[in-house]
Amino acid sequence: MAHVEVITGTAWTTFQVKGDPSAFDIVETLSAQIPHLPFPAVIWDLSEGSVSRMTRADFAAIGRVAREHSPRGGLVPKIAFVGSTSETFILTCMYSALAAMTDAQLEYRAFLSLAEAERWIVQPVAG
Repeated sequence: MAHVEVITGTAWTTFQVKGDPSAFDIVETLSAQIPHLPFPAVIWDLSEGSVSRMTRADFAAIGRVAREHSPRGGLVPKIAFVGSTSETFILTCMYSALAAMTDAQLEYRAFLSLAEAERWIVQPVAG
C-alpha cells in the first residue's frame, strides 16, 4: 500500500513517499497540504517509493494541481526529487524537465540522495 508522509523541517517540507502511489494519491496529498506549507521549498523523497505507475499525463495533472494550490507570495519555490533507484531518478529528471518548461516560476531538480537534495534546497534561488 502506498503512503505519503508530510514532514516539516526547519527550512523545507518533505513529502516522504512509501510504496508506489497512484497519481490520485499524490493529487490528494498536494490538494490537502500545499496551501498550508510553511516554506516555499519541498523535497519529494522517493527513496522508499516509486513513481513507476505514473504516465506523462499523470505528471502533468500533478503539476496542474500543484500550481493551482500553490500560494505564490512572491517567493520562487524550489522542488527537489530524490530517487535512489535509476528508474525513479530518470523519471523524476524527466518530470523536472517537463515541469520547468511549463512553469518558469518554479525551480526543479532531481537527486540520487537526500543529502544532495537538502544541500541544494537551502541554496538561494537562481536568477
